Amino acid sequence: MSPEKKIDQSLDRDTVRIHDLTIDPARYQTIIEGKELSLSYSEFYFLYMLVRYVSKVCTRYQIINALYGYDYIVSDRAVDVQMKALRKKIEPLKY
Repeated sequence: MSPEKKIDQSLDRDTVRIHDLTIDPARYQTIIEGKELSLSYSEFYFLYMLVRYVSKVCTRYQIINALYGYDYIVSDRAVDVQMKALRKKIEPLKY
């Protein structure tokens, strides 16, 4: 089953704003410093989860399970790969 079908349904779909970052799941839109950021589906929900639960500490396995489900086979390093991809897309917008 594709990751699109596995996103944890407990993640509410409210718009989240933190500093210069706005994430709107209803519109599948991410804006940072007034510029729209193009993200893949999994990158979008990975970032949304990180921002939505910014005050909580999550293990790699909790993140993977929230994004893909328990029955999705993926390396625990998938979180690192997602983070690296996000940094590549976000950092150029910050300068």
